[in-house]
Amino acid sequence: MKRWTVLLIGLVLTGCTTVAGATGGTTQNAAPEKVTVQIYVDNQEIPSVDGYRVAGKLYLPVEDVIEREVSTDADASRVRIYLRPPAPTPPHVDRVVPQYDQKIRDAVDLLAEKAPEHYQKLAANAEMIIPGFDNATLPEANVITISQVDLDKGTVTWIAGTLAHEAEHLRIYHTDRALYADAKENERLAYEANLDALKLVGADQREIDWTLKALKDPPTWEDVAK
Repeated sequence: MKRWTVLLIGLVLTGCTTVAGATGGTTQNAAPEKVTVQIYVDNQEIPSVDGYRVAGKLYLPVEDVIEREVSTDADASRVRIYLRPPAPTPPHVDRVVPQYDQKIRDAVDLLAEKAPEHYQKLAANAEMIIPGFDNATLPEANVITISQVDLDKGTVTWIAGTLAHEAEHLRIYHTDRALYADAKENERLAYEANLDALKLVGADQREIDWTLKALKDPPTWEDVAK
């Protein structure tokens, strides 16, 4: 995918006034080629427009005069303009068991409201949350599993803390594989995130005390397997 700097400027070509030029060549002695381009602003699709391609430059009718970093498809049939970073979107929640679906959604919403830093980490790293045998991550697939025991008996605040815990594992996996391989330190950081999220979302003292105890000597998969 090519990277362009788009200048939205008031140039004039035959049949096209007020245009955006994606730099990449010169317009001298080149006949305009009419093209139709799909525009995306902040990842939101807006109606396609007719423009012109002239000697490596793409000219589109745009009202304002701005300069932005954008990307185009190889054939320049689509242009993406980013005015600000896209907002994080919550991960998809599997809908196999409806009551689990709602509890997970409530926990995600609670993080978004009370612990936005943990919510953004979750949204940036997890693509799906599903019921499972245990609380865990499938890092290659960006999937978080929440144990059915916790989903049956745990509170929404407890699930929110667990999501923050597993999101931290995913963050570490994607940013520092050596740290991810250090089971104790990896787990310690996850419990720190877990504890912080529990405090932010208003968990009861029992949940906080349990997590504090786990933080002092974080269990790992190796410990669980013994």
